[in-house]
Amino acid sequence: MFAGVFLIAAFVGSSYWLFQHAQERAGFDRQKAALQRDKLEDRIDLLDAENEKLRARIAVLERAGQIDRESHIKVRDQVKELQDENLELKQELAFYRGIVSPDDRKAGLKIQSFQLSRGQALGEFRYKLILTQVLKNDKVAQGNVALAIGGMLNGRPEQLPLSRLAQDGDGKLHFKFKFFQNFEGDIQLPEGFRPESVHLVVTPSGKGLDKVEQRLDWQIAES
Repeated sequence: MFAGVFLIAAFVGSSYWLFQHAQERAGFDRQKAALQRDKLEDRIDLLDAENEKLRARIAVLERAGQIDRESHIKVRDQVKELQDENLELKQELAFYRGIVSPDDRKAGLKIQSFQLSRGQALGEFRYKLILTQVLKNDKVAQGNVALAIGGMLNGRPEQLPLSRLAQDGDGKLHFKFKFFQNFEGDIQLPEGFRPESVHLVVTPSGKGLDKVEQRLDWQIAES
């Protein structure tokens, strides 16, 4: 069972790697990519079924009083490991779907994900942003991203742009991609600032793509 989990993880990792290099490949085959997505969905369904069977087995053993404390902990750990693997696979699948999308989805730019994690110093955080493009053709998207943190500074509302917070670079985020692009960086919040929200504005240059704007609650990813 666990060998199957590792095979699925390897499959997802290889798919993700292929997409990272797809921007440099002229012959991107959307039909084959869609087939890979479907295979991944099938594998996740199988993992869900195996997880459910294991949980049902635990319930039967508990009712029959046939499981001691040590075995109970061991099986519970196995269930948690499967659930963690499953969650990771589903997150990867969501990313995959954001790139290889059904034909009935609206073409254009999309904020696929935004994540914050704590840094080492007080008030220091690291952000990770992924932009994707739902394609109806092979057009390259380019433009810039404005990122700002909203909150309260010394009791007054304040919105701080990335240019005031970035610890590396000038805080300007430029994009140019066909399928997706990643952004990562560190920010330092000023003393006395209480963050409440993140404001993202994706502005493409040229015609054919709409501006994307999104406001998110300030949330820190669990490590």
